[in-house]
Amino acid sequence: MLASNIPYLHCRNGIYYYRNQSTWKSLKTRCKKKAFNLLIDVLYGTMRGTVDKSTYLEVSYDAKASKPQSFSAVASFPKFGVLIKAYLNENRHSWCAREYTRIESSLKLLPKSNITKEVAIELKQSLLKDKTIQTFNRYLKYFNAFFRWVIANNADITNNPFDGLKVIEKKTSSASKRNAYTAEHLAELFRFSNKYGKDDIRYWLIMLGRYIGARMNEICQLKPEDITEEAI
Repeated sequence: MLASNIPYLHCRNGIYYYRNQSTWKSLKTRCKKKAFNLLIDVLYGTMRGTVDKSTYLEVSYDAKASKPQSFSAVASFPKFGVLIKAYLNENRHSWCAREYTRIESSLKLLPKSNITKEVAIELKQSLLKDKTIQTFNRYLKYFNAFFRWVIANNADITNNPFDGLKVIEKKTSSASKRNAYTAEHLAELFRFSNKYGKDDIRYWLIMLGRYIGARMNEICQLKPEDITEEAI
């Protein structure tokens, strides 16, 4: 029995099975997409409704036997927990390690219950209380990508509850977000540079920074010939 790239889904002689350790159940299909939908039914009963425990079957498996030995109820699994694992496993090859970690951490923020539009809006409001708009929009990008995959791989889900929830951030220049030096700041700079004296290179680094506003690493790259009476 070969494992697919979807948790709990295995293929044996072309037929797909649900399997969790010694627990297994034939899904009676050779189509991977149909097997995925049936797997969700086995785990949860339905993606939209409440959990129907009568659909959960545990089969004790004897490796030497060709048929299952007995059946009993098994515990339920979080709906989106399995979907998230399947999504990450199927697409991880297309992400670098850093991006994979970001996506995995973001998807952990999703509720484990059925996510409606109302639930998505509540999550948005909750995240915006302590996250920046930029951070929220990054989370939203990962949520939308995940739901596009879910819709493409599950016939029972046709809507993305996070569609249209992006927050439009007013664009401002980075310079407008910085405060200018006050007179007290400038006086402090002069006192600091005078402590070194004009024969110390640190004095001129501070003075150049004071007058041209360049970063220190940019000033340190200057050569004597770069500085003239007219310009730097």
